[in-house]
Amino acid sequence: MVSWTYSPTSSLMQEASEHPVSLEAYFQLDAESEARLEYWGGQIVAMAGESRNHAIVKDDVIRCIERQRPDCLALTAGLRVYAPGYGRQNYAYPDGLLVCGEERYDDNQPPTLLNPALLLEVTSPTTKSTDFDDKFGAYFKIESLREYWIIDPERAYVRQCIKAQEGVLVRLVQDLTANLDSEALGLSVPLAEVYRRIHM
Repeated sequence: MVSWTYSPTSSLMQEASEHPVSLEAYFQLDAESEARLEYWGGQIVAMAGESRNHAIVKDDVIRCIERQRPDCLALTAGLRVYAPGYGRQNYAYPDGLLVCGEERYDDNQPPTLLNPALLLEVTSPTTKSTDFDDKFGAYFKIESLREYWIIDPERAYVRQCIKAQEGVLVRLVQDLTANLDSEALGLSVPLAEVYRRIHM
């Protein structure tokens, strides 16, 4: 387990400051768009389609979570969340999430979830740096968030980022015999289940 210190030198934030789009324009575009649109401090980012492995890993990890926490809401991509990092307003569509207890939403259309306990991102060649940098910094500004899992769909490799009193701890899980254990979330997800349909 290692601690992670993040400095927000993000390309998304730099681009947003040069060509900002208003929140009102973003909400209108997102409501009308068939694609998922994220908003990062003034920049709109359209989310690309998924590879086969990306879709499989995303679905299988959420199924494992659903079985272990039927009292909570576990969802794959489709629900927008608010991430207030960098002193800016950011809206993202994570690949998966878990929320326990009462769900809280804003009044926008579509509604935005305000209190996830766990967020998941499955990496791709085009999103890997964003998942590790921009989203890491923004997601951990969400007060309710306990963990953020960054999952590689091509090999057994998960960064389990855990909010702790001393900051954010990062556990690298790379062994198919290991589990993604979370005391805070009441989870013990076997990596073998996450990757059971992936040919490695």
